[in-house]
Order: sequence, then structure tokens, then C-alpha cells
Amino acid sequence: MNVEFNRLRTFEQWEHASWTMETSFEEVAKAGFYATERFLEAKCHFCGATVYIGEQAVDIESKHRQLNPSCAFLLHPDRTDNVRSFDAAELKREECRLATFVNWPVAHISPPALAKAGFYYTFNSDQVKCAWCEGVIGQWEVGDDPFT
Repeated sequence: MNVEFNRLRTFEQWEHASWTMETSFEEVAKAGFYATERFLEAKCHFCGATVYIGEQAVDIESKHRQLNPSCAFLLHPDRTDNVRSFDAAELKREECRLATFVNWPVAHISPPALAKAGFYYTFNSDQVKCAWCEGVIGQWEVGDDPFT
């Protein structure tokens, strides 16, 4: 659950409730939380704090600080294994694309080459996506070149 996108996906089970929410699931995932099996309960991946994110607006970061002011993610997010999500504009920058390649599963294709070629990691198997055309490529074989 160190990947923000994966935390966000855990809230899909509650999509039917999202229209009543004043706090977005994106905000909750960005703050380090993922959905538990209990309806509208979220848990911090980094410290284990749990919070109810019901229909009332919740300042998730303030609530997190109240529950566990010593959470490593709150104090030093850059020193955790968190992988943040980037928006489409940020993914046009090579350094942002490169930052997505945490736990890249293919040893024979280098993340720097993929990022330079315009791709970012989707966290789905070995699939990468072009930051411009949004084309998805996967099933990399030895000898494949991301530029061709």
C-alpha cells in the first residue's frame, strides 16, 4: 500500500457512496490511507491509524496528526517508501515518469530508458503508458527497445 494509486483503488468498493462524500477518496489516499473492510473506515499504511471518513467533511491531514502526530509519513514523507501519484501535466516531465518505476519487475528494460522514451509505470504487471498518447505497452522481452 505504499503506492498512492493502489491506495486509491481500494476505495472502489465504496464508489456508490462517493456522491455523498465531502472528502474525496483522492485526498484520503494522498494522505497515506487505504480503505479497510469496514464501510467508510480508512487506515494509514505507514502508522496504522484508522479514521472514519463519513459524509461530513474531514480535514484528513489534521485528523491524521491528531491520531498519530509521530507518523513517519506526516513527519518525513520523502523518507518513507511512499510512491505518490502524478497528474498528466507532471508526467510530461522525465523525472516524474522515472519516479513511478518503484518495484519495476523487468530487469532487462531500464526505467531510465523507459522514462526518457516518454513512459511511466502503471503498477500493473510490466505495463507502461505513454505520457502523451496514453498508449499502453507491456510483455517486454529481452532485446526490446522502448524507443522503437
